[in-house]
Amino acid sequence: MKSKLFLSAIVAGALLLNSCSKGVTEETKTAMTTFEAAWAEAGTMATNWGADLTAQYTKCKEHVDKQDAMMSETMPKMKDEAMKTKLTEIDNNDKANLTALETMKTDWSKFQADWEKNTADYTAWKEKVDKGEVNNTEATASLTEWNTKLDNAKNTLNTWNTAYATTKAKAEADMAACDAAMAPTSGMNTPDNTTPAKTTKTTKTTKK
Repeated sequence: MKSKLFLSAIVAGALLLNSCSKGVTEETKTAMTTFEAAWAEAGTMATNWGADLTAQYTKCKEHVDKQDAMMSETMPKMKDEAMKTKLTEIDNNDKANLTALETMKTDWSKFQADWEKNTADYTAWKEKVDKGEVNNTEATASLTEWNTKLDNAKNTLNTWNTAYATTKAKAEADMAACDAAMAPTSGMNTPDNTTPAKTTKTTKTTKK
């Protein structure tokens, strides 16, 4: 009799161990759903940020290219050294802003590639969880790691966003200053500021 009870206890224990070793609890499933929503939200924020960065970079690049063309044409003709110095300073500011944006763009491209890989890895991991191939202890530990990755990504984006906001504001201000300095009414292209083109004087002869 005792042996039967002992055997029953072993069987029950085995069944309990088997049930605990496969699948995850409802609490873990809820935690996964919460994580997935937060991950998607961060992904949308990252995508929007990247789109704004790309648009600002393109705008600055086009401005610098146009500015270089104008300065190449006008600077050699200018006599006002103070104006030359001012325009050179503005030009350098614009190019520094463009370089800063280009660096951010490079960092963003790497971040985006890592994000896409992590998203794919999570999807593959979740499929295993859904199939019961991951026990609750393993799933909880993995989910903690995934939340850490999410927190790190959000912190990176917040840091970048602060730096980007500053760079974007400076870029807009410098482009406006450049446009104002190079406008026809700024005095940059007035006769006193440029070397007049040489003219050939012609004389009219009359027949006697």
